[in-house]
Amino acid sequence: MKAAQQSLAAMNAATRVLLGICVAATVTLVATQVFMRYVVGQSFAWVDEIARYLLVWIGFLGAVVAARSRSHICIEMLVNALPRRIGRIVTAAMLAILVAFLVVLVRESWILTDRVWLQRSAAMRISVAWVYAAAPIGFALMAINFAAQLAETVREILRSGPDEQVEARPHP
Repeated sequence: MKAAQQSLAAMNAATRVLLGICVAATVTLVATQVFMRYVVGQSFAWVDEIARYLLVWIGFLGAVVAARSRSHICIEMLVNALPRRIGRIVTAAMLAILVAFLVVLVRESWILTDRVWLQRSAAMRISVAWVYAAAPIGFALMAINFAAQLAETVREILRSGPDEQVEARPHP
């Protein structure tokens, strides 16, 4: 159990580092492109392309970070209105459905990534599969994070008593 938590923490730390690198690279490239275009009078075609590709990766990696920190949009009004144990059961069911859906998305996006492997980008002439790969990787990392939250929620359900009282919950 401890090893799994440490592996999850390491995976999420690596994701945050990679996200930071992508953001820093995007900002640097776009700032350089603006300088080159408006001050020097010349620009590079590949900078716009790589900045777009990095934004795709930023979107998926950011979704992974949001998944771990439970920052995705969620309507909790129903869950908060239920008794705590039942709310946890509903939360576990939602997480299980979400993990199953993400597993399907991993499979389907991997198939799509594989199909575009031979297609080349316009300016850099690299395989566009490197861009498409953000989807299955992002979906897989989100599925792992949501599965960890599901396991945590199930443990909470099993530890709680069936007649647990409703507790007041602060609203954010």
